[in-house]
Amino acid sequence: MSVDSSGGMPRAATLAAIMDSAHTAIRTLLGVTTIPELEVVTDVYTTRRVVLRPEQESTLLGGLDRHGDDASFWEVGLPGTNDWVRLILHRLLDQPVDPATLTDDEDGLWLHPALSCDPMRTGVAMALSVGLALGAALAGGGHFSTQLTVWPADLANPAEVIAGTKISPTDQPFRDACIRYMDQFPDSKPGGGW
Repeated sequence: MSVDSSGGMPRAATLAAIMDSAHTAIRTLLGVTTIPELEVVTDVYTTRRVVLRPEQESTLLGGLDRHGDDASFWEVGLPGTNDWVRLILHRLLDQPVDPATLTDDEDGLWLHPALSCDPMRTGVAMALSVGLALGAALAGGGHFSTQLTVWPADLANPAEVIAGTKISPTDQPFRDACIRYMDQFPDSKPGGGW
């Protein structure tokens, strides 16, 4: 069973802007005041190089009028744990598009570049995946989608997703707050539980 979440990005945004937006979304979704520092890595099959803030600020993703960053990917997570999410930028078109030239029929979600967030099957990584996809959708001006079970099909506006799924404020540790958030989606729970 796949549990990926995605954020549409018709407007380009930096990786730093996506991470900032995701940080805020995750805090709000979980009802916590702080979250642990998330690490961004690239070269995941070789050196697992950490992507520091200056590089995040210069890494531009998405945008209908851009091209060339298809299938770029990173991992975001908590060092020393299995709580990682793979971020993959997908483009369905093989050339840049001028958004002003799109007709109403062509301006659908399928056309937009999207940042897919594929989590490890832990409660923490799955909660991070939702927050990261929401961060991409908010920064990139797009819609949110997820493969989590029992998700209302018409819930795609990132602000509405946050308002509709956030949990009440808590002083629980971060990991416990993630589990509490994911408990809303019991059918997405891996076989061994969170």
